[in-house]
Amino acid sequence: TRMRLRLEALGNSALRDKMAQDLGEMDTMIGDTLDFLRASTNVEASALLNLDALLDSVCEDMEALGARIHRSGQARRAIAARPHALRRCIANLLENARCYGGDAVSLAVEDAGSAVRIIIEDQGPGIPAAEREKVFEPYYRLESSRARHTGGTGLGLTIAKAIVEAHHGTITLGTAAG
Repeated sequence: TRMRLRLEALGNSALRDKMAQDLGEMDTMIGDTLDFLRASTNVEASALLNLDALLDSVCEDMEALGARIHRSGQARRAIAARPHALRRCIANLLENARCYGGDAVSLAVEDAGSAVRIIIEDQGPGIPAAEREKVFEPYYRLESSRARHTGGTGLGLTIAKAIVEAHHGTITLGTAAG
């Protein structure tokens, strides 16, 4: 906040704009890091929730950003989950699919009685098999330039995995047919 106030004193300049952008990126990284640290803790209480309603809501949010999401299947019952954490998990996965796999994304739900499976597919180039576990590591990004305009902080999949595991689930990456 102190730095932002000092920036305002610089007036309109290219340096001021660049510094403001840097502060914005720092805020994002700090926020993502805090989300990562919270993801594996049980700070949010688990509650029975309508998974279909949550998925529909996240899909609507992503569609507002330009994604085209084809949603199929249903969870036919309420599930016990941490609602905000699960929303963050699904949003992270859909955002990755949208950013790296094109705007057309498929989200399918399979209710197997004792478990619910969520499958997200996109039409991107895929993640090489040798990298599939590495992308779950904090700050690891496949895009090697680390340019901010090409991706986030490298915590999205890390956060998603921590949330899934906190819900006693598993997350895997694979290659879709075609």
